[in-house]
Amino acid sequence: MRVVISGASGLIGSALKEMFEAEGHEVVPLGRKHFKRNIHEFKEFFREADVLINLAGAPLLKRWTQSYKRKLRSSRVDTSEKIYTAFKLLKDRPLLYIAASAIGIYETSEKIHSEESQSFDPNFVGHLVQDWEKCNLQFTGLHNIRVVIMRLGVVLAKKGGAFPTMARPFKMGVGGRIGKGMQPLSFIHIKDLMNAIQYFINNKNANGIYNLVAPKPVTNKEFSKALGKVLKRPSFFIVPPFILRLLYGEASSIMVNAPWVIPEKLQSNGFKFDYPDIESALGDLTQKHPGG
Repeated sequence: MRVVISGASGLIGSALKEMFEAEGHEVVPLGRKHFKRNIHEFKEFFREADVLINLAGAPLLKRWTQSYKRKLRSSRVDTSEKIYTAFKLLKDRPLLYIAASAIGIYETSEKIHSEESQSFDPNFVGHLVQDWEKCNLQFTGLHNIRVVIMRLGVVLAKKGGAFPTMARPFKMGVGGRIGKGMQPLSFIHIKDLMNAIQYFINNKNANGIYNLVAPKPVTNKEFSKALGKVLKRPSFFIVPPFILRLLYGEASSIMVNAPWVIPEKLQSNGFKFDYPDIESALGDLTQKHPGG
């Protein structure tokens, strides 16, 4: 199998590349430099590929200046548009297109969001993700192509991503919740994410939008308590939200406010999570494996 991965240098892309190559598949990584090529050169990356996994997107957790907001949009929408244009020029294009999205599309309230929810965030992130998905949904109009859009929660992995940063203050003995700690954490363990992508590839009936989160989201307070417990460290410190606003400005909203999300579509189709709750996920991430 030939798999093209856009955004292959990130946390998810790197894990996918390692997984596919271990299975003997050919992986074609796409980075920023490849998107600068003219469309006729660019389309050749997809020729005779079986699957394209589009993970391109600049990190959200960075101060949102106007120029960085443009970068967030360009790195998601413009890159997807260029792939779409390339696909239209090819007859032997990939038959499966898997695109990243984000649970940030949903409004932050006490409502629990399944894939059927139409209650979207009215702020910057909500509009950004809606435009991102609208672009990727264009691929459904191409002949003989299956499209899967992954609304990703917080991806927890031992190396890279959010978890090492989240765990650092706990390891130093100063861990704790953000504010009152009632904001949701809809997460997914990196191994469950890998398994879900394998499921999308192998299940020919898989298509449309999927929430990529564990079945049991927790509050920030519950996460802090669970992490302190597995690390055997204190978890009673409190990070005032204004500190995050000083550090990240408007971008702090994604840490202070978040949606409750469940993976209804995956579960109804029989997908089994290896790490369905925060205790099992953190237990694996903090375990010291031989040689690790």
